Amino acid sequence: MSPGMDRQPVRKPTSSRSEAARAANALVKATIDLLKLKRMMPVRFNNQPVAQKVRGVLIGYRSLNNRKGIPDVWAIAPGGRLVLIECKHGSGRVSSDQELFMDDAESSGALVLVIGDVKQLQDSIWLGERVGWGALQSSWRKSDEERRAKWRRS
Repeated sequence: MSPGMDRQPVRKPTSSRSEAARAANALVKATIDLLKLKRMMPVRFNNQPVAQKVRGVLIGYRSLNNRKGIPDVWAIAPGGRLVLIECKHGSGRVSSDQELFMDDAESSGALVLVIGDVKQLQDSIWLGERVGWGALQSSWRKSDEERRAKWRRS
């Protein structure tokens, strides 16, 4: 054996950010898979900027959407109700842009869910199937009183 042949390949250390991103992507994928299983027609919205190139030279980035705060997954529940799902892994929090979007979506009749794991979505689907999707309330706010208190402080 020649010198250096017994060495193991060197692996790049993974950052905790990339591990968190992988976990968040896994949650979104599991959410979409569960919604497909329940025949709810999920759609994944990716709101990441897209590189803009001219003749192969990067000239900047542009957003695919003109509004910030769009939830990760949209689905249509039986009966036609729009269900918007924001997936938050670990200590992820809802941003102010997301709060604004979710408020607008709720006032238009959408059901808004913020989930940290697939079990939370399973519980909401189970409840929607039992009591009807129109009867479900959005789960992203703890309470209207807490929300009012937050706005008074800011």
